[in-house]
Amino acid sequence: MVSLHKVPYIIIRTVGILLGVLFPFIVYFAISRKSDLMMAGVLVALGLFAFVFSGRRDSGVPGAVLCAIDFVLAALFLASGSFLAVKLYPLAVTGCFLTFFAMSLFPGRIPVIEKIASYTVKAEDRDDFFRNYCRKVTVAWCVFFVVNGLVSLATALFCSDETWTLYNGVISYV
Repeated sequence: MVSLHKVPYIIIRTVGILLGVLFPFIVYFAISRKSDLMMAGVLVALGLFAFVFSGRRDSGVPGAVLCAIDFVLAALFLASGSFLAVKLYPLAVTGCFLTFFAMSLFPGRIPVIEKIASYTVKAEDRDDFFRNYCRKVTVAWCVFFVVNGLVSLATALFCSDETWTLYNGVISYV
């Protein structure tokens, strides 16, 4: 048997991204088929995937947090039978990213965008202008996450399944 820790990170990351991108379409398919069991299975599978690979590398959003969110939403879904619990998953993920970016703005921390930009900008070019600019871009991302989360919530609460799928599966990535 192959050890999970020997699976190349790029494969794990690619599968994780594909699951995230395809999630709204899987939800739409489950809703259109009224398949509670399939939806619960997908949530549990996502949770297990996040849990198993949570220690592989710092992705910014701890796998254990996403795992907990998956299991809570699966439990809410199974208890209520309402697909609304499942439709809240993109909002929860957006909330995790908002938290991660916002926490990097606390005093004594390096903003996320500065960390990313530091991979391509030479140390001697990282002056005060660079740091202030990166901080502002990190704030802009926080604003984006707030707006994206509110739209995601609105589509879950007030829009058709098709509109929810279109926004959370396509538009929010553009």
